[in-house]
Amino acid sequence: MIIRIVLYRLRPEACGNYLATNQQWAAEAFDKVGDVIPQIVKLETGINENRADWSCDFSVLLELTSWEGIELFNEHPQVKKVNDFMNKISIEKRVVEFIN
Repeated sequence: MIIRIVLYRLRPEACGNYLATNQQWAAEAFDKVGDVIPQIVKLETGINENRADWSCDFSVLLELTSWEGIELFNEHPQVKKVNDFMNKISIEKRVVEFIN
């Protein structure tokens, strides 16, 4: 299995919305993507409750069957729309991918 973890730091009031609204919209958008790519075994989103300065605001955990699944995920039109939204509301993105 391939694991991808993405951590986002979000702009406090991006796109005219409060942080909590953008966190919820991001979670809903990623949750919808979980059904479009067969190689996705698990997709979980997380809205951070820790308000420390060094913490992230939102996370995505993906478990896929193969590296090809990552490529399909990255190129899927629905995922690209979600990533466009995330680029508008985030100030930082960190990714780790590994074989489990």
